[in-house]
Amino acid sequence: MKEKVKRTTTETLEEIKHLPDLELEKDPEFIESYTRGRIVEDILWVLEKENISQVELAKRMGKSRKYISRVLNEKVNFSIETLAQFSSVLNCELSVSIRNKPEEI
Repeated sequence: MKEKVKRTTTETLEEIKHLPDLELEKDPEFIESYTRGRIVEDILWVLEKENISQVELAKRMGKSRKYISRVLNEKVNFSIETLAQFSSVLNCELSVSIRNKPEEI
């Protein structure tokens, strides 16, 4: 029996964004999915590193465990306010920016 390999959204998106003719980096839906995946992976990394459960995170944020689970499974959109709450309760720095892309040579 073949073992299923769990792939993260970021891994999948990283793989396909380099395919020719897709121009995914110009597609707002791709940018949204990719960014959400990266943020969720960062949160999961901190949770694992600090040994914090989703239940504990939910308590710290004053949210339901179900909501936290949905965020971490990329089932719901989240606001800058929610990102700030994650950052605050996890004692992490939040960095969001829009800047010019480097010019291609």
